[in-house]
Amino acid sequence: MNEYPQKVVDHYTQHRNSYRSTDSIVFPLVKKIGIKDKVILDFGCGHGVDAVKFVELGAKKVVGIDPSKPMIDLAKQVNSNSKIKFIVTDGNTLPLKGNQFDLVFANFVIHYLKDTEQQFAEIARVLKPGGYFVAVFNCLTTDLKLINKRVPMLLGKGKEATRIHVLSKSPEEIKTSLELADFKIKKFSRIANPDAKIDPAYDNKYGFRKNPIIFIAQKN
Repeated sequence: MNEYPQKVVDHYTQHRNSYRSTDSIVFPLVKKIGIKDKVILDFGCGHGVDAVKFVELGAKKVVGIDPSKPMIDLAKQVNSNSKIKFIVTDGNTLPLKGNQFDLVFANFVIHYLKDTEQQFAEIARVLKPGGYFVAVFNCLTTDLKLINKRVPMLLGKGKEATRIHVLSKSPEEIKTSLELADFKIKKFSRIANPDAKIDPAYDNKYGFRKNPIIFIAQKN
């Protein structure tokens, strides 16, 4: 996962609530899977807004992980709920016991993962059998040769826009990594995300296209 500089972290945090259009699609799906009394891993938690929401919806415990120390420091400052724990880690090897989570949630994080096969295997390790992995991400290519190309994107509009860089992902790469990690794909579909676009200043010479995806996968 990416670790952004403090300036980007500050700007993103200040305007994060302007980038949440997909919540109206994602959270109803997660509610159907079940949140109440569940143990949840917020994979790439940022400043902890989703972790807090899960507790408000009745989660028993939430662990939030992120590679950005400034993000985790902020999460700890603004969220003091005893049901939430925040950890700095890059996600390659999770400092967590196996088979402990009912749900792993990754909200626009997958497009930062260079080795999805390794990290999905770690996610499967910490999930209970039958547990769910739910993720939303910006899918930018269908060409396997263009996987992991660094692409600039803008979140939001005008002065609220935050410029980030993501790695281009393809549907087949993600599906294959899920299957290799022993997940059964229950849902894999496009959704609308008006809050993000490929930076118009980017020459786009490889022909990337923004195709936001949501998937729900269950550990076998």
